[in-house]
Amino acid sequence: NYLTYNRVYSTVGSNGVVVADPAVLHFGGFEVGKVYKQVLRIRNTGAAGTRIHIIPPTTPFFKATCDSKKGLIAPGLNEEIVVEFCPLQWRYYYDCVRINCEPDNLLIPIHAYPVMNETKFPKRIDFGTCAVGDTYTKKVKVECKVPIEFEFEIAEVRSNPCFRVEPSRGIVPAHGH
Repeated sequence: NYLTYNRVYSTVGSNGVVVADPAVLHFGGFEVGKVYKQVLRIRNTGAAGTRIHIIPPTTPFFKATCDSKKGLIAPGLNEEIVVEFCPLQWRYYYDCVRINCEPDNLLIPIHAYPVMNETKFPKRIDFGTCAVGDTYTKKVKVECKVPIEFEFEIAEVRSNPCFRVEPSRGIVPAHGH
């Protein structure tokens, strides 16, 4: 593509004339074979109309479409781009949408990644009334329902010698806990 040859696409988010909303697309959590969509808006924040050229993702997992490309985007208006993602396996995916425009070309990164199912980790754990010197245990189950393993780490904001968190790091196996 002529618009990518010998051109730099490194500005993320905004170049002072156009703003990408969101600046980075995240497809967090997915099922293999399903199609996911997000809308990317390119807004003209400049004082004059501006032209943009949309360069779609290059991998077969992502597709970008713009149904009503305006040509010249008036100040305050935007161009809507629908980005589709269709994963074929459980892994991390990356691509980008590039916007050829003045004064700097824009890069909108696209990240897609599997996530461990949402764990309802409590903000507060209540032990109730406890006798001094006795040991009490509470367990929080962390499980993974997808076929890949995940690492975890628990960081104590404020440590206290009366409490112990075990294990503080580890691996949740695929389809396990």
